[in-house]
Formats: sequence, C-alpha cells, structure tokens
Amino acid sequence: MTRSLRPLSRLSWVAAAALTLLTACGGGEAPSAVPKAVSDMGQRMHTLSAGSGSVADELRRNMEMASLNSTTAVSAKDLFDWAQYKFPDLFRTVSIPDTPFVYEGVTYTIRGFANGNYLGLTQDGKVFGLGPFTNFQLLGFGNAADYAAQVQADRCLVNPAACNPNNPPAGPLNGCTLPASTALATGTRLVAEWVYSATTPQGNGSGESRVESVVEGAATFEGQSVIRSRSKTTNVTTIAGMPVNSTSEGSEYLQAADGGLVRFIGSETEVVASSVPGGFTTRVKVVATPPILNTEFTLAVGQSLTQTETTTTTTTTLASGFPLPPSTVTGTSTERITYEARESITVRGRTFDTCRYKSFDPALPNATITQWYIYGVGLPARSVTVDGTSTTTLELRSATLNGSPI
Repeated sequence: MTRSLRPLSRLSWVAAAALTLLTACGGGEAPSAVPKAVSDMGQRMHTLSAGSGSVADELRRNMEMASLNSTTAVSAKDLFDWAQYKFPDLFRTVSIPDTPFVYEGVTYTIRGFANGNYLGLTQDGKVFGLGPFTNFQLLGFGNAADYAAQVQADRCLVNPAACNPNNPPAGPLNGCTLPASTALATGTRLVAEWVYSATTPQGNGSGESRVESVVEGAATFEGQSVIRSRSKTTNVTTIAGMPVNSTSEGSEYLQAADGGLVRFIGSETEVVASSVPGGFTTRVKVVATPPILNTEFTLAVGQSLTQTETTTTTTTTLASGFPLPPSTVTGTSTERITYEARESITVRGRTFDTCRYKSFDPALPNATITQWYIYGVGLPARSVTVDGTSTTTLELRSATLNGSPI
C-alpha cells in the first residue's frame, strides 16, 4: 500500500509509519557498421594522452569541479545526456547514438556529435573524450562515478519531464495545503498530537503520537540543493495488550517547485523502540527517483490522478545490540488519488473545514487511505487506513503552527 508524500500532512505518516512498523514486529540494436571516426577513437583507446588543448583543459577543470567522488553508478546515457546539458557548445547535435564498440577485448559505449566530438565510457566506468575539443588526442576524464552526484543533482534540468512524468498540475493550488513559500520557509515549526486506534486480526491497538518539526533551511541531499525539515516523533502505544513505545527522528529533503508546489526528494529516519524486548533501532533512507511532486493539491473536487512513484529504500537495523544485514530495495508503486469533497467534520470535539481525499493502489482497491486535510493548512484532522481486515485511525488532538493553534 502506498502513501502520498505531502508537506505538513506527511507528518501524520511519520507517526503512522512508526506505529505500522511496531505492529509488524509483534535499448535498440547496434549499427551494423562503425563510422571511421568511431574506429579512429577505438584505435586510440588503449593509450591515454595528456593533451594540451586549452578547450580540453577547460573541460577537464569543469568536470573535475563537478566531481564529488560519489560511488553511485552512472549509466552512459545519463552521463552523456548530462554532458550535453552542461557543455552544449561541445556536445550538441548527436550524429551517432550510444553505440557499443569493442576494441582489444574491451567494450565501450560511445556517443558522437555533429562537430566531430566523441564521448566514450568503458564497462568499468572510465570516461574518455576525443575530437576537436581535445586536439584529436584521446583524453581520460576520470570515472563515471566521479560525476554521479552532479548528474543526480541536475537530472531535473537535463530532463524536466522525468521529474513529473505522470501528472502535470491540473491548475493552481486548491487551498487544501500550504504553498511552498510558507511550508518551506526557514523556521516554520509545527507541533501536533494525534490519538491512535487500530483494529487488526492480531489484536487491537491504541495510543498517542506527538510530532515536532521545524524547517531548518538549505542543505544538500544526494548531491542536490534541498530544504531540510527535521522532525521528532514520540509514540506511546499499546498493541494487542502489550506496551510498544518508540521515538523516531529524521529529516525530509524537499524543494520548492513552480506554482507553490513541493517536490519530495527523499528522507532519512531513525526509529528506536525501547520497550520491545531487547530493543531495536531501525534507520531508513528513502530516495525518490524522480522526485515526487504534490500535484494532487491542484485537483478540483471530483477529480482524480494516478501517480507512479519509484523509490530506493535502504534499511539497517540493530536488534538487541546486534546489527542485522542491511537491505536496499528499489520499487515502483502506483496510487490513485481522488479529491472527494470539501466538508466540515468534527474531531474530538472540534470542527474543521476539510478537504477529503481518498487514495489506493489500483491493484489493491480494497486497501484505502482516507484523509481529511484542514483547509488552508494541509494537516490531517483525521486519517483512516483500511487494509483488508485491519483499520487504523489517527485523529488530531491538538496542533500549533508557528505557535498559533490550528
């Protein structure tokens, strides 16, 4: 079951995620002929030349500045696309698409350009250049991994459509959340308390969650410029008659997008469950590729969208003092989101003007999440998750935004 990623409203899911965790613990064919210029490049691939061309030297300096010594893998396509974006005067019109080429038992991928320049990448990640920009001397430009962080940071500029491939905004913000200028303003502080209840085949659960968050300001994450929001969540719960308490601290990495929207880049969270026998600490890092844009808050009442999200999640756990093997999983999920109604609801004796949203995975239509976002704020007054025979409810008991009651 997926869950939407939204400013402020996501904080309820910090609590819900920790509670859920605790409950769970009880391309095309190659050309047939290789052009002569490509062959010439291959003939030189076994020798690196120092080169003395000023253009090549300048390119080398620029690429070295871009290098952040990341160990993340970079594909030939990603690297060559980024080079075209970064150095358009050198790599503009493609004359030879990415082409495999074998020389002296080594396989390279090369891309040729109309001005006679070429880029090459070996299977073990070494980068080469050849052409007028190198005075026709084969030059090495380090390793593809050296540019991984910058390639990642610029990917939305290199290919803007990839950052929101499914859902362009349906219109302006609909008022059901805060605009980015407010939600991501440095110093924005939220304190919220929810009451939790759950009914599951394993037993019922109840408890409280308190979330404190503050927008700290500019930071970097995965080589990108982001805004960091830090939060602390405290859960005091009873599940199937057993006390299961936890605290979690973490950071979300966000960007302001056009139209007041917010782009989710990733997060890092540490959950400590001290009341579980032996105790455990779980650290979770999530990276969204591409970033996730909260376009559901541009829907009008009755409108829907289908959002596909791809994330890489790395989890490490320390159980009873012993580290468990870490896991890294990349997965794609799909969520159908509908803005069902604008309605007034009463929660724990208080009445709120809300936007009611429902979301579900089309492959699991009987598992749904319904949230009532406080209009103009984007914080859920109530959230109900139904997953098979289990139902989980969070209700807002109190909240303040920058010291003012919500």
